[in-house]
Amino acid sequence: MRYLATTSFHRTVHFRSLARVLIACLVFAGCGGKSDPYARVPITGTVTLDGKPLPKGYFILEPIGGQPTQSGGMIQNGTFNVPEQHGPVPGKYSVAIFSGADETPTQLAPGTPEAEAAAKKSQSERVPKKYNIQTTLVLEVTADGDNEFPFDLYSK
Repeated sequence: MRYLATTSFHRTVHFRSLARVLIACLVFAGCGGKSDPYARVPITGTVTLDGKPLPKGYFILEPIGGQPTQSGGMIQNGTFNVPEQHGPVPGKYSVAIFSGADETPTQLAPGTPEAEAAAKKSQSERVPKKYNIQTTLVLEVTADGDNEFPFDLYSK
């Protein structure tokens, strides 16, 4: 049982690391812009958890309608704003929202007291799995709509 928990912990940490790298690439590597062949659109929105604005976090949009790109962005004080040059192309997307909890170092040896303490700390992700790694959230971006999306999340 301990092995399964450790494997799940590493999978979650790996997923968070991958998500942060993806967002960094989108934001800093210049996805979008004049050389971008896709008709991207800006999106905005709000994220609340149990009725309160999510202080910080990030989200990832994964295409489910055949679009050629992913997108995502940062959440600050319960809001997000993705400009056109980094925005998604019109279509349906699966949405994964994370609270931005501190990442646990991956260099700890599995099964050690340090690794178990770090695993407990990493469980401080405030957003339930049904909104991120097991997401049930979907949105549709349109070419001519306001593309403003409210996400009212609940911890129960």
